[in-house]
Amino acid sequence: MVDQSHMKTLEAELASLRAQGFNLDFNIHNDQIVCEQTKEVVDPDSLTVVQTFRFEGKSNPDDLSALYALEWKGQKGVLVASFGVYASPVLAKL
Repeated sequence: MVDQSHMKTLEAELASLRAQGFNLDFNIHNDQIVCEQTKEVVDPDSLTVVQTFRFEGKSNPDDLSALYALEWKGQKGVLVASFGVYASPVLAKL
């Protein structure tokens, strides 16, 4: 069994990133990355992955999610997405 007592939750990591200025929200719509603030479709090649966090559900290890800290056009933002089997193919381009 893996000791997860030192691991932060998705919410805690997201709050930490927000405090560091990662204020843009990116989401995946129809296998495209979209900046929610500008409504622009974002080319994955224009994103820089600063850090990646992966999380498992406490009650279900198959409940996987990933938090990406990203830079785009001199700004910082986050993307939360499914990880593993349910991940969007666009994530492979990051």
